[in-house]
Amino acid sequence: MKNILKKSSVYLGLMATGLMLSTTGCDEAWLEPKPLSFYAPENTFNSASGLWSALVACERNMRHEYTGDGPPILTEHIFTEVAVEGTTDKSGPAQDMNLLITPDANLNSANFNRIGWYWMEGFNGIKYANTVISRIDDPTDYESEEERNHILGTAYFHRALRYYRLTNQFGDVPLILEEMLEPRLDFYSTDREVILRKIEGRSGMGRTMGPFRNGSRSGTKRSHSAPAYQSQPGPGRI
Repeated sequence: MKNILKKSSVYLGLMATGLMLSTTGCDEAWLEPKPLSFYAPENTFNSASGLWSALVACERNMRHEYTGDGPPILTEHIFTEVAVEGTTDKSGPAQDMNLLITPDANLNSANFNRIGWYWMEGFNGIKYANTVISRIDDPTDYESEEERNHILGTAYFHRALRYYRLTNQFGDVPLILEEMLEPRLDFYSTDREVILRKIEGRSGMGRTMGPFRNGSRSGTKRSHSAPAYQSQPGPGRI
């Protein structure tokens, strides 16, 4: 008799628990996310400070070329014969040049070379600059027309600098002049001389726009002069 009562109590407890869960459980609407904001281009680059943040990313890449362990500038110097690799206690550094630049070689390591870094970060800088150029008229909070022109001129400078380096390192490369909004696989190389003439005109435009000097705007305030790059070969190609 006691066992029957005990089993009945267990069954009743389970039934009561199931009834409670079925009546107080959450519905699917409660599971829908409600973020306070969405980190999307149309929400980020709709203000002057948002465009400045993209240009800060360009400047960050410029600094990284010269800093850190085995900075990329060492590869630039060695593979253009400005300098000679002096390491003798390991085989990784640039001693056998032909062996180190094969397609399956390690092209982004301080222990080997940073050729891949220049390609990857070069087009990253172009991507950031193109985003600013394509969205330059989206913000409505410019303090003046001068600030808009400074942002645009700075973006032209960064794009020109990347293409100047890429064409003198790799020769003919894809020419991308607008923000990429979807994946693409149909890139073709453009003649190096054509690219240099193109960026020379744009960088000259950036130079005429002048710097924006106003301490009230957060973001980069450095003046960027955009030299009109001449289509002369550099010391050599990687």
